[in-house]
Amino acid sequence: MLKRSKSALWIQLALLLPMMFLGRGGGARLLLWLYAVPVVALLGGAWALYQPRVRSLVAPLSLVGAVLLAFVVVAPSSKIRAARGKLLAGFNYSQPFLGPTGDVARWAKTNTPPNSLFLIPPQEGDFRLSASRAIVVNFKTFAWGDKGLLDWRQKMSEVTGQVPLVLGDNFNAELEDKYNALSAPQITALQRKYKFDYVIVDAQKSLKWPVVYSTKKWKVYKAL
Repeated sequence: MLKRSKSALWIQLALLLPMMFLGRGGGARLLLWLYAVPVVALLGGAWALYQPRVRSLVAPLSLVGAVLLAFVVVAPSSKIRAARGKLLAGFNYSQPFLGPTGDVARWAKTNTPPNSLFLIPPQEGDFRLSASRAIVVNFKTFAWGDKGLLDWRQKMSEVTGQVPLVLGDNFNAELEDKYNALSAPQITALQRKYKFDYVIVDAQKSLKWPVVYSTKKWKVYKAL
């Protein structure tokens, strides 16, 4: 009985621990505690329902967890609200995932029409979200379903020069090399097919279209 009482006491202390730090701030770390503890309590209580030996001890965690979770969600405490804002800001998809084309993405977002279509190096996975602009294709964006996969495969083949890809440990470099090897006529043919408005290429490549932006690594051409 004593052992059981000690276990219950430790559980209660664990649940109350985050509350002890409310007066000391703690930001997002505090909120993680405040969310994690009640969620664990809920899960523990649910698990206990199927464990007769510990049901009477742990099952009340479900109720305690639900109360704590409700408190965290609707709590009027300014500290909790501030911490919640900091934590959720990390999941704000309006914030950029810049990547190697970060400078180009910033420029595109503020200097091109929102409905612009870009042909980009297929290894670049963050440009679409960072720039909020549509792309022809990249290695990690495709529609689900047979038709979507076939369409993605066709586009990936075209933007890498119809050269068979042997994707190993360094597949990003291989995609970049194949894309950079596209000739000006091949890029022009892609523009006729997909009607993209801008193309991002290696800074050393020259096309017949006007350059509208450039960095040490990239050039952006306006397709005409």
